[in-house]
Amino acid sequence: MEGLISGSFYRNWLQENRDVIQGVIIFTLLLPLFFQLQGSIFTDSGMKFDSRGMLNRVPLPLSSLTCFIGLAFLIRYKQSTRSASILFALFILMLLSTFFGMNRAEGDILSKLILLIQTILPVFALALGQSYKTPENIFLRFESIFLYVLALVVPLEVICTLISSKAILSPSLYFFSIYQHLQYVPVIFVGVYFLALSSSHQNKILGGLAVFLAPFMGIYTAASLSILAIFLGLSSSIGLIFLCYKFRRCNYALSSVLIFTLSFGAYYSVVKSTGTFEQKFGSLVEDYGLSADENYHVPENIKVKSNIRQRLEYWHFYLEGILEGPSEFAFGHPKRPDRNSTPSAHNYYLDLIYNFGFITFIPFLYLIIFTLKEIFLCYRHGVPNKGFWWLSSIVLFFILVDNSFKVGLRQPYPGMVMFFLWGVLLSKFHRINLAEPEQV
Repeated sequence: MEGLISGSFYRNWLQENRDVIQGVIIFTLLLPLFFQLQGSIFTDSGMKFDSRGMLNRVPLPLSSLTCFIGLAFLIRYKQSTRSASILFALFILMLLSTFFGMNRAEGDILSKLILLIQTILPVFALALGQSYKTPENIFLRFESIFLYVLALVVPLEVICTLISSKAILSPSLYFFSIYQHLQYVPVIFVGVYFLALSSSHQNKILGGLAVFLAPFMGIYTAASLSILAIFLGLSSSIGLIFLCYKFRRCNYALSSVLIFTLSFGAYYSVVKSTGTFEQKFGSLVEDYGLSADENYHVPENIKVKSNIRQRLEYWHFYLEGILEGPSEFAFGHPKRPDRNSTPSAHNYYLDLIYNFGFITFIPFLYLIIFTLKEIFLCYRHGVPNKGFWWLSSIVLFFILVDNSFKVGLRQPYPGMVMFFLWGVLLSKFHRINLAEPEQV
């Protein structure tokens, strides 16, 4: 009897406090606080951090813990069956690929298992996102919580950057440092800022917070020198201006966009004078002493920026490896490439297929096709909620654009945020199909 009473009490308590618990989990999911297994918070202030292959030095995000805590408290089994099926299928197929590679020469089972864990870990956030339930209180919705995290982190990081007298974004916030602060985090922050802005601008408090953040976000985006973050920020600004023109009553959103654009332009002119900008975007290179074939099918007389040329080299290497033979195509390579010469495919899907084979890409392919199909059906049926369409656009940008140039979906911090938003989008499909009254 005591067990029944305590179980009933727990369920009632969870039901009453679900929105708050959910809000705390989402807050920690986006908060870029990293710790190391050696027992300390990540505080390295260098522009690039090298763990030197030591597992206890690898920065791990707080979200890697809170995601599983959130699943224990918040998972809704009926709503998250699709994400659970994807997760199970991906895990089984990756195990199959790993053990198939054990029977082949030069297989490195330990590194493959570590890569398997690294790849599968962020996917759990898909189930967390699909279990998301929209609170009635607008201040507890995920868009609003994203604003709180940005208000806590971005102004402080911008101030620390200006104090350091370096135009390029600083990873250090004195109390802690942000890992991968130039490569992965800016795209996440810019995406969730405009997502929050598009959904929260009608509330005076949240709209005011978005306006307050706008100049900091503009400087932050320019200081990051992230091509994808800059592209996402400017294209989102154009999109929001269009929405403001179409729907009217978007004063907070329009003000935020204008301030963001002006502050970005002003600080971008400062960043352009730095050596880092020159190194990344400056002098175009023609021929590096290679023939056209050796230069990975880039014609001899065509000028290509060095970072683009580098990606072409990586893509060619991974594509060549994928097509090396039937077993490599189906089950991947038993050994990872040398990280010194080829650290990454700079494409999540090429990286996945090279290491684990095309069989592991099938669940992702299904999920991408399902997502595109549901978005198309929502468009045909005239779903009016502009927050839904903005979420769809951000998710599509993450999975189709960002991960075609990076491997964010297998990085613990950006991967969990992306998969969470993808899961939230899946949950909205579920409610639309059931015609539930909860906000889309």
